[in-house]
Amino acid sequence: MIFQKLTKGLKQGLSHHLPLSILLFSLLVFTTIASLLVWQKLNPQGGDLVAQNQEQLPTFSSCAELAQGIKDAAKNQNYYDQGILNILPTVQKTTTETGTSQPEFSTTNIQVEGVDEADIVKSDGTYFYIVKENEVLIARAYPPTDAKVLSRISIKDGTPKEIFINDDVLVVIGYKSAAIEEKGSTDQEYWYGGNNLSFVDLYDTNDKGKPILARSLEFEGSYDTSRMIGNYAYLVLGTYRYAYNNTGEVEGNENLIPQYRESGTDEFTPICNCAQIKKFDPIESSTFLTIAAVPLKDFEAKVNAETILGAGDNLYASLDNLYVANTSYSSEIPTILNKILDYLKPETEKTYIYKFNLDQGEINYQGMSAVPGYVLNQFSMDEYQGNFRIATTVGQIARGGGNASNNIYILDKNLDLTGKIEGIAPGEKIYSARFMGKKGYLVTFKKVDPFFTLDLSDPQNPKIAGQLKIPGYSDYLH
Repeated sequence: MIFQKLTKGLKQGLSHHLPLSILLFSLLVFTTIASLLVWQKLNPQGGDLVAQNQEQLPTFSSCAELAQGIKDAAKNQNYYDQGILNILPTVQKTTTETGTSQPEFSTTNIQVEGVDEADIVKSDGTYFYIVKENEVLIARAYPPTDAKVLSRISIKDGTPKEIFINDDVLVVIGYKSAAIEEKGSTDQEYWYGGNNLSFVDLYDTNDKGKPILARSLEFEGSYDTSRMIGNYAYLVLGTYRYAYNNTGEVEGNENLIPQYRESGTDEFTPICNCAQIKKFDPIESSTFLTIAAVPLKDFEAKVNAETILGAGDNLYASLDNLYVANTSYSSEIPTILNKILDYLKPETEKTYIYKFNLDQGEINYQGMSAVPGYVLNQFSMDEYQGNFRIATTVGQIARGGGNASNNIYILDKNLDLTGKIEGIAPGEKIYSARFMGKKGYLVTFKKVDPFFTLDLSDPQNPKIAGQLKIPGYSDYLH
């Protein structure tokens, strides 16, 4: 059908006596599309796996180069809906639920034992800590006869979103609507970030009736997600930048860098300098991704942070490592041919995985790899015995069947491919995934709900251990 329409168009061009150069160009386009269609038929996956194990991410040499990087990222950003830029949150937050089993008191539903996730309600068995509108309540929970609210922490200029508890330290994470006045700004400059301020407040709750604010940090950008490992809270924030002034020229100065402020100080300062900003390769977003390690036992200790130009879609954290996954959609033909490309699958997917080691508040980049397909959420990723496992979907489902399929990839500690399963459930996509030790579980869906059990005991030879098809679909496995 595609070839018939394209051929018809060429014949119409001949009948209207179009210039020879246009006809030759049309013939070239026709040949290119035909070649791509054959290639796509023979190569249904999104691309080959690539591993780069450099010790450091590349950095920018100057603020001018950083500004140019933001400009280039805006050009490289994917376009949808006839060219309208689709700006997504940096990291998708998975909604937490309460109670994973039947302990003496309920806890937050976490993915990895020892890696806590923030929630709106926390309990240590004796006390409840509850986020309620613009307050955080501390209440006695046990014994039930003594249950009562002991104190209320009012967040006057912000909105609390989630909390952690670490012994007698309460961590409150939230956002503020205040904007940052850029240093040295003029009428000619136009800085558009659209960023909130994210805050982290640490309270000493040794006296539950009189919590004391011990430290307050404010970061420019939107809070995405966090993890608490040991005595550190690791925050992930996204800061969008638009680096043009009113004359259409790129601005190059430290106003581009995400800012932060410590409690007791009036002015915001850059998290780092331009030459310390790292970049993902490829850079496909003008959003800065900041990973900040906040110490919870020493209120005066340094807050370490890594800031990278380039967004991420999903995050997974083990006790020792943090993985940021970012899906890249590569256009198959230049955008000048968009109208012709309406007949083709417009994009192929590849997910880039960036590994960071977490060690007592230190954040160290380990390497990068890429796998075909896109990732559903954090539960599609896992680390076990030093190997990283990831479940992806390639292509899309459609009424006529579509070209979707699903894959499992196992990468070693250096992010080199160890084993894989490809082509799972053709024509369907992953709706939920869970890795548990030597086993993995997938639910895919289109018309029925196939449930797959994966044997991952041999990282070099993963295989499907069994499957069951039932009506409906499931979007969560536990």
